[in-house]
Amino acid sequence: MGDDAGTKIGRALAASAGTIRAVHVSKCGFKEAAASAIFRSLGCTRRSRMELLTIDRCTIGDLGAKAISEFLSVARSLKSLIAHNCGIDEKQAREIARSIPAAWELKTLDLSNNPIRAGAAVALLDAFRQDSALEELHLNSCQIGDPGAEALGRLAQRSRKIRMLFLKKCGIGEAGIAALTAGMLYSDSVDILMLDGNPIDDSGVRLVSVRLIAKSQTLTLLGICGMKIGTVGAKAVASALMERRGRKLALWVNEELHELQEFKELDGKREMNARIYYDKPDWN
Repeated sequence: MGDDAGTKIGRALAASAGTIRAVHVSKCGFKEAAASAIFRSLGCTRRSRMELLTIDRCTIGDLGAKAISEFLSVARSLKSLIAHNCGIDEKQAREIARSIPAAWELKTLDLSNNPIRAGAAVALLDAFRQDSALEELHLNSCQIGDPGAEALGRLAQRSRKIRMLFLKKCGIGEAGIAALTAGMLYSDSVDILMLDGNPIDDSGVRLVSVRLIAKSQTLTLLGICGMKIGTVGAKAVASALMERRGRKLALWVNEELHELQEFKELDGKREMNARIYYDKPDWN
């Protein structure tokens, strides 16, 4: 898609801003200027009733990120922003973060598979206020690292509505998981947490077991596949499952754990307030 086509589409969107509820842009191969024209048109009027904006496999560039930020600053009705594989880097993520406080109705933010790293992730997550409407956050395959996980711990602690955190392959280590689980001890809203594929070993798994599996009153789905779980971690998970007294938990773990004695002993125990699912994902 060339710049002229992007400008024409932008004009059409601007003319219909008061009626369009959803825009989906996927694999268009457009240039930065075309992206900017399209997204800038969305924020050209405060009459916008846009609720869903999805961008998939489109390179938005600096101009596109700025246009999205400008749209967020006036998009009072936007409930979902999804931007997969858009090449959103540190600078562009920080640009989007500037307008997050103004997006009062934003319930879903999905920035998976973008080269967003720790510094920008912290800026983005710290931008959400205590009274934010955010319920669902996807950062899969964004290298937010331990600083990003620490910011997520703060978000989980202060947010009243956040329910779902998808954090697969985010480069979160032991320090990050310590901060995240500590924050979640104060959360009465998070019920889904996917941590699959993060470089967490037995010591981190033990924190997840003691703080979340055993103690969380709200968690109903937890994914820890693809972690380096040895005998010590397996024992901690098994023990926490038997201690659990909250809502029934669906737990996704590595397939090989089923062969460990600690997990074999859990089979058929009716008093266990959880169900275990064994998976063999490709984390390469």
